[in-house]
Amino acid sequence: MLFALTLLVPLLVAALWLYFRFSPRRSNPRLVFWFDLIAVLLSVAASGAVVVMVEASMAGSVDHGWWPVIGGFYSLVTLPACLALAAGIRYLLFCNKGEAGKPLETHDLSKTRF
Repeated sequence: MLFALTLLVPLLVAALWLYFRFSPRRSNPRLVFWFDLIAVLLSVAASGAVVVMVEASMAGSVDHGWWPVIGGFYSLVTLPACLALAAGIRYLLFCNKGEAGKPLETHDLSKTRF
């Protein structure tokens, strides 16, 4: 269980960091902000629903005392998966394919030593 925890906690941190780091730049950032807020709230709600489902399914079993631990592990998988799905939807909605991007910057490499 410790091995799974050492993998899943950094996965959660990395998923949160990647989700907010690669947020698209828009002329109206409020739309992206509201989408991100709703996506995070829905991800947390989905994780909570998974925990409740685990509690309900383990209620009559011998290991019913372990439902918080198992639910926590399921939650650590559900939240990054929901954020990945939301990032894909956000990319499809807010990607600027129709707009011309900035031209690439050219660098003077004449004084660079290779």
